[in-house]
Amino acid sequence: MQFWKAILELMVAVSVIEGVYSSDYPWLDQITRQDVLTAGCNNYVMDHKLNLNVTQLNHILVDHNHKFLYCYVPKVACTNWKRVLMVLTNVSNTTDLTSISASLAHEDGVLTKLTQLPPEEAITLLNEYTSFVMVRHPFERLLSAYRNKFVGDKPSAKYFQARIEEGVADESANEHWRPISQLCQPCLLNYTFIGKYEKFDDDAKLILKMIDAPFIQFPQNKSGRTADHLRLYFASLPLEKIKQLYDLYELDFKLFGYDLENVIGYDIG
Repeated sequence: MQFWKAILELMVAVSVIEGVYSSDYPWLDQITRQDVLTAGCNNYVMDHKLNLNVTQLNHILVDHNHKFLYCYVPKVACTNWKRVLMVLTNVSNTTDLTSISASLAHEDGVLTKLTQLPPEEAITLLNEYTSFVMVRHPFERLLSAYRNKFVGDKPSAKYFQARIEEGVADESANEHWRPISQLCQPCLLNYTFIGKYEKFDDDAKLILKMIDAPFIQFPQNKSGRTADHLRLYFASLPLEKIKQLYDLYELDFKLFGYDLENVIGYDIG
């Protein structure tokens, strides 16, 4: 990573001299994200250099056409990204992603998972294919899952609440609120590109350009302005509860460069 740090320092120096910024050269952001991830893995994950168990990577989807691997994270635009994968892999030939139902995009067997391949082949693809994960502020993602699954008169609300109260492990650790560090194992895998939900449009264009994908128009983001409600929702929680939640997602905060400034006004990590 020292090589990338040296490149970053050189590029920043050039940017200052020429009066340009990272928004003009978005790959500068990418180097910074990789640097933060590497530092986080070294500082907070003691076993991140252990042997990789590919059978645990059931969130990584495969596109052989473009030599592309995507680790999907619920509540980080994963429905639309699965729709994109359906187009890239010729499962669908539509030019309108919204015409693909969400239920079909999430249906088992529609897209190939890395875990469906022989372990030796899976390891080869991890080393040779472009790999991508998109991340989001942990509390914003958690709030999005809460509003989607629990708020309003939804069958899922009673179901999930009952399962969690019963202490059912599979539901209390449901993928919709399981940390990204567990879903995508970023300290064990060398992701080519780390996208951020906050820069969705730019990062989506960049990664699709990297894999030489055909033009794909993402649907307009309908996130329900979760970020705008973040402070409002968490204001009702005592600091002790916020700290407990932070502890559960601490690794995601550290690995992807997030903090609590926009939640409680300061960081507690």
